[in-house]
Amino acid sequence: TALAFNSQNLKACYRLAKAHQMLKDWEEAGDAIDSGLKIDKGNKDLLKLQKLLGAKVRKARLNRQQRERSRAERTSRIKDVWRYCKEDKISLGRV
Repeated sequence: TALAFNSQNLKACYRLAKAHQMLKDWEEAGDAIDSGLKIDKGNKDLLKLQKLLGAKVRKARLNRQQRERSRAERTSRIKDVWRYCKEDKISLGRV
């Protein structure tokens, strides 16, 4: 991508954000907007796009955090079961 060659390219950040918007990849669109606003905090087009997509980006990020938290909790419970079985010399799986 153009950002691989020049990470300071505002136009590429904007176009990437618009492409992710069309694909409904809200979190990635938000990342592209944030990258562009780090370069130029006052860019009108990026600020307008941020205002337009702000709620969807926040919701997508919150959903990802909830999925990661849920996955971590499941993993922790599984590890607890394995630890309990190992302590009591209970074999799980194929014998």
